[in-house]
Amino acid sequence: ARVAFPRPGKTPRFAVDALVRHRLAKLDTRLAQPISHHDDRPELSSLVEGRAWAVDSFIEGEDGTRETVDAGIWAELGVLLAKLHSIETEGVEGIAATRLQQAWPVDDSDLSDHPFAKVAPHLTERISALGPAIQKAASGTAVVLHGDPANYNLRIQGGRLAGLIDFNDTFLGPPAWDFAWIAAYAGWSAVPTVLSEYGSVREEDIQLLTIPTALHSASRAVLLDQPDRMERMIGIIETTLAEFG
Repeated sequence: ARVAFPRPGKTPRFAVDALVRHRLAKLDTRLAQPISHHDDRPELSSLVEGRAWAVDSFIEGEDGTRETVDAGIWAELGVLLAKLHSIETEGVEGIAATRLQQAWPVDDSDLSDHPFAKVAPHLTERISALGPAIQKAASGTAVVLHGDPANYNLRIQGGRLAGLIDFNDTFLGPPAWDFAWIAAYAGWSAVPTVLSEYGSVREEDIQLLTIPTALHSASRAVLLDQPDRMERMIGIIETTLAEFG
C-alpha cells in the first residue's frame, strides 16, 4: 500500500495514476497493478489521518540507480514507453494539471524570477531566446506520458526491467517530454538507447523540452534544499544549449 505524505508543491494524483496503469496493463504487465485508492474507498482515509492512499500489487526487485540501470534495461524501457504512448488518452489531463513547478516557458512562470536565473545568469539569456521553439515542441501531438520515467522509477530484478512505477506525474503531451525527463535525470547518454527500441522522436524536440524539465527540477532543488540537484541541472542545461551552438 502507498500512503501519500505531504510533499511540498505536489498533490497526490492516485486516480489518474490508476487509470493509466489499468490501460497499460492490457499491453504489458511490468508495472504495479492498481487494486484500490482513496477515490474508490474514501471512508478508509480516516485510517491514515485523512491522507490520500493507494493499494497496488508489489513488484519484486530493487529501485534503479544510475549505476544499476544498464543499456539493456534502458532498451526495455523504450519498449514499455512505446506501449504507454499508444494507450487511450481520455481522462488524462494536459500539462496544466501536472505538478511541474516553474517549468518555463510552458507554464506562467517568469524566467527572470526563476531560481535558476539567480545561480546561472550567464545561461538565462540563451535559454530565453529558445522560448518560442520550446513552446512549439511542447504543442506536438499528445500521447499519455509517464511524466518521470527516470532510473529511480524503475524496478530491477536479475538485470532486467521488472517494472515502471509512480505514474502520479502522468499527463498528455508529445512523446519527446518523456525522453527529456530521462535526459535531465539520467543523462543524455541514456536517451539513444531508449530510443533504439522505441522508434522515431525528433532529437531537437527532446533537447528543447529538456530545458523546462531541468528548470522544474532546479526550482524543486531550491524548495527542497538540494544544492547538488541544482548543480546537475545547470550541467544538463549547459550540455543541451551546446547542441544549439
